[in-house]
Amino acid sequence: MEKWIPVGDACQKAGISHRRMTRILEAGELVGEQVGDEWNVREDSLDAWMAAHRVAAHDLEGIN
Repeated sequence: MEKWIPVGDACQKAGISHRRMTRILEAGELVGEQVGDEWNVREDSLDAWMAAHRVAAHDLEGIN
């Protein structure tokens, strides 16, 4: 069953700003629906997006 969460909750879960989340939704990178000025995000879409954008510790080796 699909679970939809408010954009504010999605921002907290992903650790990104509301502005960035809106841009990601408008770009179609996440499944969301807009009602008026407010977005709702499909939670499984957010989970998949977060997994795809996760940075592994070994990717940061040598970066100061």
